[in-house]
Amino acid sequence: MRETHMSSYGSIAPRKIVAILMTAAAALLPASCGAAVPVASAPPATPTTSLSPFAQQRALILGGGGPVGRAWEIGIIKGLADAGIDLTQADLVVGTSNGAILGVQLRAGKTLESLYATAIAPVTAPAGPSPAPAYDVAYAADAVQPLLQLTSAAALTPELRIEVGRRALGATKAIGEDAQIKSALSNLGDIREWPRAALKIAAGDVTDGTMRFFDSGQGVAIERVIAAATANPQSGKLPVSVADRRYMDGSVGGANLDVAGGYGAIVALLPPALLRPEIVRQQVEAARARGERIVSLEPDADSLLAMGTDRFDTTRIKPTAEAALRQAAKIAVELRAFWMPTGR
Repeated sequence: MRETHMSSYGSIAPRKIVAILMTAAAALLPASCGAAVPVASAPPATPTTSLSPFAQQRALILGGGGPVGRAWEIGIIKGLADAGIDLTQADLVVGTSNGAILGVQLRAGKTLESLYATAIAPVTAPAGPSPAPAYDVAYAADAVQPLLQLTSAAALTPELRIEVGRRALGATKAIGEDAQIKSALSNLGDIREWPRAALKIAAGDVTDGTMRFFDSGQGVAIERVIAAATANPQSGKLPVSVADRRYMDGSVGGANLDVAGGYGAIVALLPPALLRPEIVRQQVEAARARGERIVSLEPDADSLLAMGTDRFDTTRIKPTAEAALRQAAKIAVELRAFWMPTGR
């Protein structure tokens, strides 16, 4: 494994840290392929001169990636906590898509032990053939083509998101808002109110293509925000109404790092989601170029193999969470220097 060095800011001495990265395409490789695991480049070494009040605070970014991606995030956070690195103590959590569900659960006080236990519980598959999709699969696939064909993060413009939103709204056979809110309530379990701890949830406005970050101060029911944040056009879901606007899955924004700008340390958990991994990596590098201190983590080869290719395949949740736990153990020592600097 290659290593990269990162300079801490202020009086903290430089320390090294590993951010394990692997493209989603590697999931299709045989386990015997000894593909190298690329490592994220370090944040800029130049000390910041910002007087931001967030300079000593920490942010945790939770990406999308379906239920399987959420299982990977649970395993990573649980494994790091076992090693004494508690990412749940972040001053801000930003959740995207299924990462938004996890963000609500963590901020509402659900323990990592309970979340991990649920993730590794045996899956009881219903007998008989799977039901027919409740949406037009071909149309849904076409709706997100502008996002899937991106080759540069710079091309991820509001205009492009408007086009994806237009296509999503044009579906004649899709999963409606009521069904999505019902699903959100199921995912939230007994949580019916916004957590008190700082939490922002990303969703894409289909009208103007901007990213919106909902929080507890906007008076929107938590289940409606979760429905909006997980309204993935690729999964045949119609954009969800919040007041007089319609919103789609927060993954249309990629890493959604801007809202955490100025924080002293940002850890971003970024499983493969709607955008190609290289686009999200470009967003991370752009944030570093602006002076942000970020460690981005993606599934390693073992985790990718466990995840498979279908992020909604519930039989992949248990092996993914277990693989993520192993991955966390490999990076814990060096991540500690980043997340737990002297004086915290």
